[in-house]
Amino acid sequence: MSTAAASAHTSPFAHLLRRSRFASFDPTIKQVYGTPPAHSHRGDYGIKRPLPMLRRKNAFFTLNAVMDAREQYTEWVKGESQVRFIRRFEELDVNPTVPLNSEWAQMQSSKSVTGWLTDSEFSTADETSEVEEVLSPMDRARQRAEAAPSRVRPAGGRTPSLGSSSLSPNVRAMSDTEFTRFAERLRKLRPAFREFIDHYYPEFKGKSLFELSQKRVAGLHRRFLEHITFLDFGTLESRKIEPQPHRNGGLVYHHPTNLHTQLFSPMERGIYLQSDNSQNHRTAISGGVSYGSGNMVSFAGLRATIPVIPPKKTMMYNFRRKGVVLDYANRMRAVDKMRIVPGSVRLDAIPRTVGKQAMGVKGVKLRTVVTPSHFLANATIPHFPGTYHYATHELEQDVFELSSVEEDGAAKSAEEQDEDRWRYYNMPMPLADYPERNPEPEKTASRNTAVMDLLTRLTKR
Repeated sequence: MSTAAASAHTSPFAHLLRRSRFASFDPTIKQVYGTPPAHSHRGDYGIKRPLPMLRRKNAFFTLNAVMDAREQYTEWVKGESQVRFIRRFEELDVNPTVPLNSEWAQMQSSKSVTGWLTDSEFSTADETSEVEEVLSPMDRARQRAEAAPSRVRPAGGRTPSLGSSSLSPNVRAMSDTEFTRFAERLRKLRPAFREFIDHYYPEFKGKSLFELSQKRVAGLHRRFLEHITFLDFGTLESRKIEPQPHRNGGLVYHHPTNLHTQLFSPMERGIYLQSDNSQNHRTAISGGVSYGSGNMVSFAGLRATIPVIPPKKTMMYNFRRKGVVLDYANRMRAVDKMRIVPGSVRLDAIPRTVGKQAMGVKGVKLRTVVTPSHFLANATIPHFPGTYHYATHELEQDVFELSSVEEDGAAKSAEEQDEDRWRYYNMPMPLADYPERNPEPEKTASRNTAVMDLLTRLTKR
C-alpha cells in the first residue's frame, strides 16, 4: 500500500506578500538605501540578510540585483559619495537654474515654476483670495512664439488658450500594451481632432494639402494632445494626478534667493586645478594675478570656473610638452577658500534614475562660478548687515593708490606690489575715480599715513 507524499503547502498570504510591490525590490530604480543608527550597528538595512561590512553610522549603499538571489548573497555598492554630494550642495545655499532649451525644462508643467514668489511685508501687492497661476519659463517662451506674426491664428485674431498645461503622454515610457491602448484611443479621437481644427482654426477648412504645407500645421497634433491631456487632469470628475516634475530633479527643495546666497553661502576650501588656454577660454597673467574664464577649480565636489586667481597661488596641474604634470611641491599653494557666486549655478543635465541604464548622481551636469573673495570684501561697509557695527560704521574717505615706493622712499618688492594690486581690485572704487570728488594733488601726498592705516585694517580682516 502506497501513500501519497505530502507536498509543502505555503501560506497564500506569504505568497502574495512576496510577489507584491510593497515587499519587492525594483532594480530599475537607482536609489540609495540607509538605516537609523539604532540598526546600523547590526547591519540591518531592511533586506533579507544583514550586511556585516556596513555596520557603522552614515553608511549608504545601492542594490544592483534582486535581494533574493539563488546564490544567497546581496550584491551592493557603496553610496556614501552620492549622499555626501547632496548634503554638500544643500550647505551651499544656492538655487540652481535650468536652461530653457534643456530636456528637463521641456518636461516642466505650468505649476512646476522655476521661480519663487516671496511674500514680504514690504510688498505693495493687494491681497486677494484668488491664486494666480504662474507660468513656467518654457510656457512663457511658447506663448511668445505663439504670439509671433508668423503664427497661424484663428478668425478671432488671437491664438486660443487651450489650457495652461504643456504636458502630453510620454510615448517612450509606455510598454507595448500601454502603447497599443494609446494608439486605439487616438483612432477613436479622430472626429474630435477634426472638430478641434474646425473650431480653433476655421481658416484651414477647404484648403488643399499644398496650401496647408505653406503654414505651420505640423504641430497641431501636439497641441491637440496637450489639450486632451489638460482635460484629463483639469476636470473635476478626473481622478488622475497631473505629473509635476521637480524644478531641479530633487537636487534642493528650498528656494534661496541671490541675496540669501550672497549673505549666507559659506567660504569653503577649494583647489585650483588648471588653466584652459583653448580658443573658448583665454587666460592672462598680469602682475602675478591670473584673469580669464578658463581657470578651473574643484569646489564642493563640483568642477567650477573662477575668473581671477589671487597672487601667491598656483595651479595643481601644469601643462608641459610631455603632458600634464602634478606640481607636488607647491600643492598647498593650490588650496584656497572660495565661495559660490550667486545666480551662477546652472543645471544642464539631470540624471536618469529609472530604467535599465540608471546613472544616479554621476549623471548630473552642473556649471558654476566661484570667487576667492569674501562677500564683505567689495562692500562699502565691512560688517554683516543688520548688526550694530553695520549701523554705526563711518564710511572711509581715504584714497587708495597703487605705488611702487614705500613712505621712506624704498622700492617695494614684486610680492608687495602684487598684494597691493590684489587689494585694489577687491575693494570699493576709490574717490580718485570720481572726477567730481577728486581731491587736489597737493592733498593726496598728506594722506599716505591714512592710506597705510586703511591697508593695515584690510589686511587684518
